[in-house]
Amino acid sequence: MVNALYYDPVFFDASWGLHHLVRMVRNVIARLILRIVGASYSGRTQLARHFTKVIDITITPKAIAVEAIWTGYRSGASQTVTINIPAVANPYVVVCSVMETTASASFSATLNGAAMTELTGALANRAVKIFGLIPGTTGPQDVVVTSGDVKTHRVSVYLLSGVNQTTPTLDAKTATSNGATSLTTPSMSASQLGLIVDCASFVSGTVSSSSGQTETTVNSIKHSGTLIPPATSTTTTWGTTSSSAGRICAVSLNPA
Repeated sequence: MVNALYYDPVFFDASWGLHHLVRMVRNVIARLILRIVGASYSGRTQLARHFTKVIDITITPKAIAVEAIWTGYRSGASQTVTINIPAVANPYVVVCSVMETTASASFSATLNGAAMTELTGALANRAVKIFGLIPGTTGPQDVVVTSGDVKTHRVSVYLLSGVNQTTPTLDAKTATSNGATSLTTPSMSASQLGLIVDCASFVSGTVSSSSGQTETTVNSIKHSGTLIPPATSTTTTWGTTSSSAGRICAVSLNPA
């Protein structure tokens, strides 16, 4: 009679019967020997099962994505852009604001009434600033950019998904000149699953980016852009066809 302790109907068939029997006998003898010498038994008491690989699965981390872009243009002390935020994973709102002069007073932004964080920017040689905030809710809401000067104002608003909700940004830089045809930011820390958002303004000439950015145009003028970082340390560049005063700002977003 086969000992029920070692009998496994899954493996006990005609082709495996003899091998299974040998294994059972060997295990029983091993237990008896080890009991006599006072040792403990740690061997296996059943046959190993055999598996066949069916498929390889590769899970790719999700990068930051641009979900929507809104723009606004007007002359005044404030600019309101109405946006509609859908439900997306790990959302973040970035606002690029350019005033076509040097602002002489405050320069701020709100989202749905909540103050946005100033990420980078300055007022000298063109007032250019970038703001950011994790939205508190979905649905229609206003982005309001306010300054102390009544000047021409260009605003672009980016809704991003896949942004780290604890530390949304990795780095932010700005560069300026009293007269140049090209401006490049200092080197920024970046993630290749992250995103760079930048914006620029020059006093004269035709403005364009030259780092591979996907550009956003506001009132026929190229105003801001996005770039997937090519490396963990990167810069961005904008230029103009006529040497003039200008400023460039950029922020590096951190993926979730």
